[in-house]
Amino acid sequence: MLHTISSRITAYFVARNWVEESNAPWCLYVVEKKLLQICFLLILLVCSILSGQFVNVWVFMLPLYLLRSRIGGWHAPYAWLCLSMTTAMTLLVLFLLGPALLHASPYAAWGLDLAVLAIAFLLPPIYPPQLHFEAEVVQANIRKKNEILLGVLLVQGVTFILGIRQVLVFSFYSVLISVLLVWIEQLKQKMYGG
Repeated sequence: MLHTISSRITAYFVARNWVEESNAPWCLYVVEKKLLQICFLLILLVCSILSGQFVNVWVFMLPLYLLRSRIGGWHAPYAWLCLSMTTAMTLLVLFLLGPALLHASPYAAWGLDLAVLAIAFLLPPIYPPQLHFEAEVVQANIRKKNEILLGVLLVQGVTFILGIRQVLVFSFYSVLISVLLVWIEQLKQKMYGG
């Protein structure tokens, strides 16, 4: 469905000469990606409202979104699968994993968080084989990734001092999932080439 809508929008842009015919595939990709983002934001908004955990949803998803745009990792091959898996993952973190870690020792939460942040700092980005970023783009992504991670750590520390522990917990899961998705993509490329 998203692909069909994106194709129509792209055809409209090409017909109006807003996009050159040679750039139509790139336009299609960008339009489809933006529509997917809009759908995902709407799903997050619904999850936020229905769960009553508006802050937790956004504390989890914002670092995840920012990190994934810089660090890469595995991506679902279909838009519907991406939306389904991300929604399921969000609900799992909101109702099971997050509450479990909130009830654990703060020392355990900080220990896990610092370990995962350290791994994320050291982890190079990995992208699907069809993307061919130049070295300077990869270096810029590494720099931005590390800035995001430092920002996450800073916000975690400040909010923890203020007694808002859920920021530590839910942002921990966003970094953890980003790392796991990079490892999955590394394994996939090692197994299938790329």
